[in-house]
Amino acid sequence: MRLLASRIIKRSSARGMPPSPVVLLAVFAAGVDNFVAAPMLLAIGDGFGQGLAVAAGVVAAYAFIYGFFQLVWVYASDRWGRLAIIRVGLALASVATVASAFAPDIASLIVLRGIAGAGFAAVVPSTITYIGDKVPVEKRAGTLSDLVAAYAGGSAAGIVCGGVASDVTSWRVGFAASAAITILALLMQLRYARDPVEAPRALRAFTRSIRITVSATWPRVVALLALFEGAVLIGFLTFFPAAIEEGGASGRVAGLVVALYGVAIVLASRPARRLAAYLPRPVSLAGGILCAGAGLAVAASSTSIPTMAIATVLVSMGFALVHPLIQQWATIVIPSHRATAVGLFATALFVGTAVTTQAVAPLLDTIGFGWVFGAGAVLAGVLAVMLAVAWSHFERATAQDKLP
Repeated sequence: MRLLASRIIKRSSARGMPPSPVVLLAVFAAGVDNFVAAPMLLAIGDGFGQGLAVAAGVVAAYAFIYGFFQLVWVYASDRWGRLAIIRVGLALASVATVASAFAPDIASLIVLRGIAGAGFAAVVPSTITYIGDKVPVEKRAGTLSDLVAAYAGGSAAGIVCGGVASDVTSWRVGFAASAAITILALLMQLRYARDPVEAPRALRAFTRSIRITVSATWPRVVALLALFEGAVLIGFLTFFPAAIEEGGASGRVAGLVVALYGVAIVLASRPARRLAAYLPRPVSLAGGILCAGAGLAVAASSTSIPTMAIATVLVSMGFALVHPLIQQWATIVIPSHRATAVGLFATALFVGTAVTTQAVAPLLDTIGFGWVFGAGAVLAGVLAVMLAVAWSHFERATAQDKLP
């Protein structure tokens, strides 16, 4: 087994494909933990005598800290190596996720989930930057699709795990299961993954990189688009399980329905990649977001199980098409400061998720799920226009820069 894993990793490195199975396992673990809490929100609230609006703070705190720590880990990965920082992040996340399973009150759980978010924040952006460092740009979209598939598989597993745990045993078991997967990913990283570390970058150089990246136009534009993407593709999805449960379904059923999100992304990732290569980029970007918007519109019409299943699949198909393209965009807007640009993109993505989660939760008791999901569909339409227009301008700007 050890020999087989070593051969796989060496073969991946020889092909310039750094996301070996060991690295993708870390991404899978991040996907599990990112989504395990959503189907357990009602159970968490009931367990601590709180409503959905308070329990949603568990997800909002996680997403906000997850986003904030992207840039922290960017500096650390530049200084000590991408895979080394993934290992540190997994270690921190393992401790916090185990502790989450034993949280004595809602305030402690919110703090512990924030710490877990800080740890997991090291995994995906470090992997994306690693891909940007090692894989030629013409092959990058395909490699990122593999990353998205691993993350989506993890998200599906996390949603099912959370739904079944809250329905059959306890929400605490859901966090315990996530912790077990995270510890396995950490052990595999410690045993197999190695990466060479170039000359470390000083803190002054990092802060200079942030100033240069933030002052440039296109990294700011991509970050703004990522902010809205986090709201449309992740933020509203957080409440899909609760919407299904409100209709009378069990947590187990709600988890299985929303797990279609991850399953559909895995199945659609490669066809989406081929479609994106065939279509003009503005059409792919706008089409992906409009597909997700259609899913939110379907969810707004009814929260029955069949309707929410269709809505979940539509949102996931939109994610599979558009998210790798925006990720790739983040790696090319300022190549000399790629790690910082990717960190800024990831920060914006999850800040958008956190803001949406926290802003939407108090509205559910007053206006209901239908109006909230309908607002998300409208936001998706706006974002589709923004993406198409922004990419067209970006293409023209980069074409002019290449002129003699």
